[in-house]
Amino acid sequence: MLREVENFIYHEANLMDEGKYEEWGELFTEDSTYWIPSWMTESKTISNPTNELSLIYWNKNNINEYVQRLNSGDAHVMIPSPRTTRYITNILIEPLNETEFIVKSNWFLHDFRLQYNEGVQQFFGGKMEHRVVRENGEFKISHKEVIVINDNINRGHLMII
Repeated sequence: MLREVENFIYHEANLMDEGKYEEWGELFTEDSTYWIPSWMTESKTISNPTNELSLIYWNKNNINEYVQRLNSGDAHVMIPSPRTTRYITNILIEPLNETEFIVKSNWFLHDFRLQYNEGVQQFFGGKMEHRVVRENGEFKISHKEVIVINDNINRGHLMII
């Protein structure tokens, strides 16, 4: 079972790298949250997404809207779409019960795109925590928290992690 959960985390990253955003959005439960906190200090992130400024704090509707914008071409900052590779490492899985798991991992993102006939690269990294649940025999994400250690954005976008 733990290997299946680990493969699910790799599958999520692979869907994003392949630009399969609709399939990626379907991985989230109807009551899911997706949170990328901002940094309060150089060593501490915010702790309350409802009262403090986050880079992203989305529910399932926000995820669906973002996917729709990506697929329609309305996410102008993502045109041209960057080439990405996500690396997921150091996966630790804590079973809460037979159908719910906390998955902690480290991640690294290499992002490249041609801009003004010149290649522009960005690198991001950090830590992630997923709450994964089994619904109707399939794994789903009920909560995802992404800590971005280098959250300065040079080109005007931060690829969804």
